[in-house]
Order: sequence, then structure tokens, then C-alpha cells
Amino acid sequence: MGALNIGIQLTVYGMALVFLLLAVMAGLIKLLLRFDQTVPDMAQPSGPQYPAGLDAEALAAITIAVTMHQAVRRKEAAPAMRQYQPGTRPSRWVSVGRTLQNTAWQPGRRSS
Repeated sequence: MGALNIGIQLTVYGMALVFLLLAVMAGLIKLLLRFDQTVPDMAQPSGPQYPAGLDAEALAAITIAVTMHQAVRRKEAAPAMRQYQPGTRPSRWVSVGRTLQNTAWQPGRRSS
């Protein structure tokens, strides 16, 4: 009975220590989050901000070019452009699996 009591005590102490450390870590995280809050700076201008020093005209030209590129690429991937309609043929993985199932296994042969 003494070994069982020691085992139960070790289990209880170990679990209590784990939960105590988890509570301490949660408290530290909350404390760090409280110190991490930033105050908004009111000195910055409230006008539009353009990335990497681009002006409005350059940003508009880039936007138009990207939009046109996306429109052209969508037309190239249309089902009418594909050789087979999606779902009409089995995938390559299925074809390879069927081929392996239908062929007899032969051990590797030595080439002379």
C-alpha cells in the first residue's frame, strides 16, 4: 500500500506543478500583451498611401495590367480549350494503378 500512496502523491504533485506553470505562463502572456499595445500616432498624414513610392498613375497602370492578365489567363484555361472535358477520363494515378493491377509481377531480372 505504501508504493501506491507514493505513486498517487507523485501524480498529484506532478499535475499540480504542470497546471501551476501553465497558469504562470498564461499570466506572463497577458502581461506581455498589455505592454505590447501600441498607441496610434496622430502626426501621420491621413491622405492615400501608395506602396514603394508609386504615384496614383503608376498604381493604376499596374492594376489595369494585372486585371487584363487575369482575364486573358482565365480564357486560356476555359474548358473549351482543353483536349478532354474535366471528369470524362480517369486520372493518371488511376490509370497507373489499373495497369499495375492487370500485369503479372515478375522479379527483377539481371541484365548480362
